[in-house]
Parts: sequence; structure tokens; C-alpha cells
Amino acid sequence: MAAPDLVNLSALIDDAKCFALVRQHRWPDGVHCPACGSSGVVRDGFDEIQAHRQRYRCK
Repeated sequence: MAAPDLVNLSALIDDAKCFALVRQHRWPDGVHCPACGSSGVVRDGFDEIQAHRQRYRCK
């Protein structure tokens, strides 16, 4: 069985670092559209409530 990836918990205290870590684990090969799987996505601003949460839009 493969060993799980270890996460540095002190990095999760900062919101920006936490969201970056989530993106890195969700899309290790770059951001992809969840609907069609395309890697052709563009940044589309940030969430109004969570300022460090990047939004993306499929091209």
C-alpha cells in the first residue's frame, strides 16, 4: 500500500497557503475543468467571501 502524502499543518493556518495546497492536491498536473476535463481554463477572479479562493472558467 502506498504511503499517504504528509501535510504540514502549520501551512494550513494561512488561508492563501491552504487554498494553494488544496489546488496542488486536487490538480497535481494543473487546473482542469470539472465538467469536461479540459486543461483550457482561465482565472476568473476570486470568491467574494473567501478572498484567497481562486475561481476558474473553462475556455
